[in-house]
Amino acid sequence: MSVGEFSFLFSSFSASSDFSFYLVMLLLCHFIGDYYLQTNKMARIKENNIRNTIIHSILYAVPFIFFLLGLEFSGSLNLMTTGIVIGVVLLHAVIDLIKCVCEKKLNVKQFENESDIKRTGYIADQILHLIVVVTASFLLSGSAVFEISSGAYMLLKCLLFIVIISKPVNISFKKIFEKYQPTQKSNENLESIDSISGAGAIIGTLERLVMGIFIGIGQFAALGLVVAAKSIARYDQISKNKLFAEYFLIGTLYSVLAVLVVYYIIFVVLA
Repeated sequence: MSVGEFSFLFSSFSASSDFSFYLVMLLLCHFIGDYYLQTNKMARIKENNIRNTIIHSILYAVPFIFFLLGLEFSGSLNLMTTGIVIGVVLLHAVIDLIKCVCEKKLNVKQFENESDIKRTGYIADQILHLIVVVTASFLLSGSAVFEISSGAYMLLKCLLFIVIISKPVNISFKKIFEKYQPTQKSNENLESIDSISGAGAIIGTLERLVMGIFIGIGQFAALGLVVAAKSIARYDQISKNKLFAEYFLIGTLYSVLAVLVVYYIIFVVLA
């Protein structure tokens, strides 16, 4: 059964091609600016630090500037379009600054449930950003018409898929499920295992990319092969450490769910 056969689930969703295009473009700009134009160190430093939050907001604007230049080059740029895009960037900065000030005032480190507070703040922050992007896409679809071939649009959607399932999904997993991550103490009964820093994130990204390819060609059963291969590689830790096994299962199910949801939204809803 192909993914397209599930389109009836969103049969009531009405979106013009202009809206879909602008949503894809703004999401690309958002995720690149919010995740790829800041390192993990920058993300940690900007917490409770207004100065670094402002620096992040400036970097966040970079992909949107290129987007505006593209519209100008195509002759689709007008004053309203420019204002909407600038509004997205400014609202992003405002949301981040409010979050920064709240965390600084609350001093979340003093609370026992610090991880829960940070997780809630992260989720709320991302939801607000996405609401702004979706709203801006609706406004842009009524302010400017952009001509694009179906092939180019498909390439943009593929790029968006890769962008989302990589760093954003990795970081979101760490933020949301941080409290379930096994501590060093919980691994003391295992033999010392060398691991290169960042290898887990790369493995997760490649895992989701492979699953995305299998979904794209309609081979849903092959998703089990990816999960099985990953389980074999971690068998020793899974069999000897219950906490790690639970964390591993959470991560695996999260990856599968993330790929399915992102793929469906990009290639079915925004078809």
